[in-house]
Amino acid sequence: AAQDFEVGRKVEALGAGWTFPAPFEEALTLFFANVTAGEYTEKRRRLLELPASTFIAGDDAAALCHFISDEATLRLRGWRHRRNRTAARRLIPAHAGFGDS
Repeated sequence: AAQDFEVGRKVEALGAGWTFPAPFEEALTLFFANVTAGEYTEKRRRLLELPASTFIAGDDAAALCHFISDEATLRLRGWRHRRNRTAARRLIPAHAGFGDS
């Protein structure tokens, strides 16, 4: 992953991969020239130990995507969308942390 970006920070925090500085071509060339089979095996082991929920957003993200998609479609069509927004919010679990704003 790219260093100093959100995914890179997550990869580093999890210890589940490598991050690279720009210019990426040089960094990757150096990496592949020097990485060992043992280093690769260890990272792979660490990655496989992580639960799937580390990478899959689940129902909360699906509901939010549905909500956003519904909003965008309604706006494009110029429809009033208050009722549909309220219906979409019912799909989002209360614990998801999205307010009524």
